[in-house]
Amino acid sequence: MSAGTNTRMNNTEPVLSPRRATLFGPLILVAGVAIGSITIYDGVTSGSVLTIIAGLVLGGWFVAGGQMLAAPRGGVWAGPTELRLGGDGVDDGLTVPVARVRGLLVHLQRETVGELTHASTVCDAILDNGVRVLVAEGDDGHEVRHVAAQLAQGTGLEVLSEPPEAAESTEALLDARLTVRVGAGGRNARVLLLTALVLLPLSVVLFMDVVNNNVIGFLIAPFLGATGLALGLVPVAKWLTQEELAVVEGAFEHAHFIFGRGFNAVRLPLGPGAHVRLRQRGLLGVGLEIITATDGTIRATTGGIHCGTSVSTRDALDLAARVQRMITPHAD
Repeated sequence: MSAGTNTRMNNTEPVLSPRRATLFGPLILVAGVAIGSITIYDGVTSGSVLTIIAGLVLGGWFVAGGQMLAAPRGGVWAGPTELRLGGDGVDDGLTVPVARVRGLLVHLQRETVGELTHASTVCDAILDNGVRVLVAEGDDGHEVRHVAAQLAQGTGLEVLSEPPEAAESTEALLDARLTVRVGAGGRNARVLLLTALVLLPLSVVLFMDVVNNNVIGFLIAPFLGATGLALGLVPVAKWLTQEELAVVEGAFEHAHFIFGRGFNAVRLPLGPGAHVRLRQRGLLGVGLEIITATDGTIRATTGGIHCGTSVSTRDALDLAARVQRMITPHAD
């Protein structure tokens, strides 16, 4: 966790600086331009359409990877009117209006994963509808409190000593079952797809020419093909996956579905203080978390939200509010 940067966004001041590969990223980007240009030029002079296509794909792969590494990822900016949590670039982020924030809560969070429990200090922005937005997290409680003080100074918000009482809502509760398809997007998904487009044809070429390259093609080609297929299927599966979120008999149920077949289903008992939290993961996008509050279990849902996905960062606050209204009757 690092503070301070000279970058400003929408009249906000930086509180936590974004991460970026300032040397390695631009080098890969320049290499992509050079490799693509040379390959395309060779294809044009030789009249080979396949060489031109190979140059476009290979150069695009390097350029996309370089852009992903060189672009600022993460970061927190604060201003009088908004909090902004950076995503995988300057055009991707979660914006929270300050007018909707009741205060900043710094507290110790115990997260249970299996039989292990990990304690960390977190700073949550608590919205007027009960949804929380994770702003900072770390093992050093003093540093997190310092970040909270900077946020309070930049936004005029109050640092709370305990969670505020739930605001009463006159809106009718929504159905306790919701189906969401986030889709795939962001720089990470593009790089994975381009990686598949490079590795799969390369593996085919090596395997078909195994007579000349002998053991290299026989051993390397299947590995490259399997790697390309696995990496390419990640964004494809994410694009096809639907998630079902439900509250049944005081418990939260979450499952994934592809072509109607469910997997990775869980059922978590809710209790007093259960709530929804939005977490910005930078390169991995925004995701919803269900904090059960009974045993510290945190269930991540609807992850990978970017500005270009079916559920975009502009929809994340509304989606979180909808899920919060589903669990509120069971969290009192």
